[in-house]
Amino acid sequence: MDMKIAICQTNPVIGDFEHNTALMLDALRRAEDLGCLLAIFPEMALSGYPPKDLVEKSAFIEENRVQLEKLAAHTSRISVLCGYVARNPARVGKPLINGAAFLDGGSVTATGGKRLLPSYD
Repeated sequence: MDMKIAICQTNPVIGDFEHNTALMLDALRRAEDLGCLLAIFPEMALSGYPPKDLVEKSAFIEENRVQLEKLAAHTSRISVLCGYVARNPARVGKPLINGAAFLDGGSVTATGGKRLLPSYD
């Protein structure tokens, strides 16, 4: 069985979650129309990159998660792999990580994080 995968390159604006989610939803619809079963978005696609000190604002982190759930609600016919700002589940290291989420069936079904970070911000 063949599986069509869409590699979706958007041009997110740092901190503009509504805009970035709209870009992703548009790309998702186009991928669905092409018969794709999976759409893959870049690192930090929801927040824009690099978010720098915006990650220190709790409202930024919360809106990031709200938009991730909004995007997940549109995954009844197509799955999504996308980047977002995640809380670090480990007790060591920085409190936030560059996360990756797998969205399927209307919800966030799996998450992971970038393990090898560069030594700058």
